Amino acid sequence: MPVHTDGERRSTPDGATALCRLWRTVGPGALTSDLVEPLLVAATAALASTEPGRAAPSWDDGPAAIREARASLERWGPTHPRIDVAATVALAVALRGDVSAATFLADALDRLAAGDGGPYHARFAREWRARADVETSVAATGES
Repeated sequence: MPVHTDGERRSTPDGATALCRLWRTVGPGALTSDLVEPLLVAATAALASTEPGRAAPSWDDGPAAIREARASLERWGPTHPRIDVAATVALAVALRGDVSAATFLADALDRLAAGDGGPYHARFAREWRARADVETSVAATGES
């Protein structure tokens, strides 16, 4: 969430924090793993504001988070505000090195690019796919 000069934290007009839009506004090359925790905090806060009373989720199960993100993408599409929470969790999981999360982000960005998105969404999708391919190759060869 952006912090303004007066120290106040503000949400974007539709209630999503700036961090919950990061997945579709910044390419993967500009993101580092030190964003994982702030992304998960932002996703938890956004979820709490849209679904009051829901227990705070544990984001430790990457595969379960990606399954839920895929279900959200299929249900609402890439432009629905609720996808921002799911994609933010996927972004955090991808920054931990999870290939399925990087692939999910590429798929969601491809869908944005095919709709009302801009050409940068297609570029970000290609970058996430390339990152997933590299991580898969490294895992297959046992290199680090």
